[in-house]
Amino acid sequence: MRMAVNRNRGDVLRLVNEGMERVVKSCEYDRLYRKWFVRELAEQERSVLLATAVQAAVPAYAPYDKKSQGAAILTATGKVYSACTLENADPTLSLSALRGAVSRAIADGEFELRAAVCVDMKGAIQKPDRKDLQVLFEFGRGILILGEKEPGKYTTDMVSTLLPNPIVKDTGLIYTE
Repeated sequence: MRMAVNRNRGDVLRLVNEGMERVVKSCEYDRLYRKWFVRELAEQERSVLLATAVQAAVPAYAPYDKKSQGAAILTATGKVYSACTLENADPTLSLSALRGAVSRAIADGEFELRAAVCVDMKGAIQKPDRKDLQVLFEFGRGILILGEKEPGKYTTDMVSTLLPNPIVKDTGLIYTE
């Protein structure tokens, strides 16, 4: 979000920045953002995401921690991209299923991501780790992450509500000249 303030009115700039900081910290910003800018998942979209992620987990390469996963990403154009876990003896070189799916979408020119899910080999939904959430946040705070409170009871949370203190280069809250 950006706001224009007369450069001679530092007092107004300070008040705007303080107010916006309070709105963001209280989670009110995310509530409003979701209401006005996030298209919720249809049941059909959720089903396709889950089925695609389960299929993606099959060829996963996870000989070290044995946590084979598949992930699927839904883009704004309706395309679904998937990937699986790719481990390496050096854990810093391993690629999570979710980051692999994001990479495939981006490589195809799809930068508007709508939703994501990660599952294990049995199809159980897995919560993305902080690195996965940070990668998703890079492409939008409103990306929906599919979760499951109990079998068959699905939830969706925006990536911004699951990632406390994301790393951001420019929040737009402090804007001086």
